[in-house]
Amino acid sequence: ALPISLKAVFFLMMRRPPRSTLFPYTTLFRSPNFVEDAAADLFVSSSRHEPLGNVVIEAWAQRRAVVATASAGPASLIRDGETGLLVPVEDPAALAAAIARAVADPALRQRLAQAGRLAYEASFTEQAVVAQYRQFFDRIAGGA
Repeated sequence: ALPISLKAVFFLMMRRPPRSTLFPYTTLFRSPNFVEDAAADLFVSSSRHEPLGNVVIEAWAQRRAVVATASAGPASLIRDGETGLLVPVEDPAALAAAIARAVADPALRQRLAQAGRLAYEASFTEQAVVAQYRQFFDRIAGGA
């Protein structure tokens, strides 16, 4: 039985949608509150193919713990056990175990969510991204 305090687990279970339906997904993921609007305590991305990991960044922005398959994007962002829980792609038993672990341990969810939020603030806020661009442009201009 799930703890009563667990509001919801928000799953991203999506195969590549047909091109004609890609826009609604993009619109959803660009919403700054897509995870918060789902009232989730835990965000789960079970995608086989997630090249960029923007969904992880958005979950972190909303202070949500993340469980994800180790597809390209999440694997490049998440430090397993620190900023989220990573499991092998196409391993439903490992995914279920990681979800159960996070559901059963509110302190773990809180630690993952807090560390994810710190990773978001360090690298993905508007201020952080602009600073990274400025540093890049300064290096390029200085090398000319």
